[in-house]
Amino acid sequence: MSRRQLHNLSGAYVLNALDREDEVAFEAGLADSEELRAEVIELSDTAVALGLAVAPVEPSPSVRADLLARVAQLPQLPAIAEQPTLDASTVRTPGPRSIRWKWRALLRVPVLVPIAAVLAVLLAVVLGPALLHGHDDAALDDLSAARDARTTSVTMAGASGVALLSSHRLDAAALVWDSLPALEPGTVYELWYIRGGDPTPAGLIEDDAVAGDGQVLTGELRPGVQVALTVEPAGGSPRPTGTPLFVVEPA
Repeated sequence: MSRRQLHNLSGAYVLNALDREDEVAFEAGLADSEELRAEVIELSDTAVALGLAVAPVEPSPSVRADLLARVAQLPQLPAIAEQPTLDASTVRTPGPRSIRWKWRALLRVPVLVPIAAVLAVLLAVVLGPALLHGHDDAALDDLSAARDARTTSVTMAGASGVALLSSHRLDAAALVWDSLPALEPGTVYELWYIRGGDPTPAGLIEDDAVAGDGQVLTGELRPGVQVALTVEPAGGSPRPTGTPLFVVEPA
């Protein structure tokens, strides 16, 4: 591979976007070229700086649930045998930079890692703080990460981003939403499991949660049940007193 070709691949190498054949060829050239090693570090610094310059964005609970459900369903490749690594101690540093140490450390580990590990790093570093904000319920986290987690979109007047997250393996379900219509004073949303026409209370949603949240239903998800939502007097009701705002069957 020519010097020009190697320099053309440096950006893709920094982003771990090369296929195995090009990566092997690039790393062979990297071991013999101080100039190319310096270029890799410069591009790595730039990638970090760009990432740190972006203001964090808090995704909605429905995005969180759908993302984690898709990760759980994604087939994983077997771990790849460890490859020879570049000794960062031989790399010439163009100048002092406050973030260079991060990439010098990264250059000591294999570039190729299992896909599951890549996804975990992306979730933890890029989305972690936003995804975890306001969601301390471990049950919701477990449900989102379940191997058989499924997301069912829910249509509800005046609401947005409403979805039902379910796992038959865990016998559990959760409702997530971007927004729900504000409630009249003295009322709450109440969730229900319905089986054979018989409703069972499954939890209350207070008015202060309508601007975006997620809630695991109480009780167990059983085959053939449906999930419904009604508006009830404060404190909830033993049986629905109004027309359900939606009735949905978990996927």
